[in-house]
Amino acid sequence: MSEKQNKNEFRPKKEHHLKTWPSFFRDVRSNGKSFELRRNDRDFKVGDTLFLNEWDPEFEVYSGECEKRTISYVFAGGRFGLGKGFCILSFEPVNPGTLIDMEPAKYVSHKEKTT
Repeated sequence: MSEKQNKNEFRPKKEHHLKTWPSFFRDVRSNGKSFELRRNDRDFKVGDTLFLNEWDPEFEVYSGECEKRTISYVFAGGRFGLGKGFCILSFEPVNPGTLIDMEPAKYVSHKEKTT
């Protein structure tokens, strides 16, 4: 099966909201990183939109910063050393230079729940 989505195959485009650690987020924001290695648990397809939300894993909070990208290529795992169930997503900026006005995702740390 080809990594490029078949032009005749139709599926409504999806939006995927993903946690992105600060160092990787900075690289995406500076356009130094144009790919993601992810577990392929969301049926990622070419043309889908990614919302890469900066996430601090130490404090388990979102910063409120977000980068929007469009998936341009999906490499499915199970070959060439990439484990089955994983994928590499290539992506491109959506309207470069446009800020995204989004509310930070609400998240209560499990640490806060126990105090």
